[in-house]
Amino acid sequence: MTKTKDGPETVEVLSFLRYIAAFGLIAMLGPQSVTMAQGQIAEKPCEGEGRTKILVRVYDLRSSDGLVTVELFDDNPKGFVKKLGRLERIRVGAADNQAEACFWVAGPGTYAIALYHDENGNKKFDKNFFGIPTEGFGFSNNPKVYFGVPDHSEAAFAVDSEPVELKINVQYL
Repeated sequence: MTKTKDGPETVEVLSFLRYIAAFGLIAMLGPQSVTMAQGQIAEKPCEGEGRTKILVRVYDLRSSDGLVTVELFDDNPKGFVKKLGRLERIRVGAADNQAEACFWVAGPGTYAIALYHDENGNKKFDKNFFGIPTEGFGFSNNPKVYFGVPDHSEAAFAVDSEPVELKINVQYL
């Protein structure tokens, strides 16, 4: 391959070198880091210091199949359970019909959690023809859900400098 200044060969070589560098970084960090980059968490998710943690314990899963998707929202009621309002999303596996996820937040404030049990692992919250969820779901403070999503105020909780532990029971319709 001839080397030309900013020609197609140079661009091709640079693209290949970026690919090799990315592959080397993944190999150096190990498979756990790759999993974490895809929205998973490590086996000991709440170890560490320096920021405030929110530990979410999920109970009453119908099975240990698939993933549990846990999403953290801030104090904006208009952004609750909307993609633009989401601060972070974590997907974790279930074991013994339970799951656990940990969020690290920058500081005190009001937050809310929404989650669903993605039993088939397709990374979507499945609903039937009528829009009724076919997979389990839950919210911080465990509000009863009858028709639609609860108000942000029903799921909101305060975080100060101390760690917060939430217990969320999954509901199935």
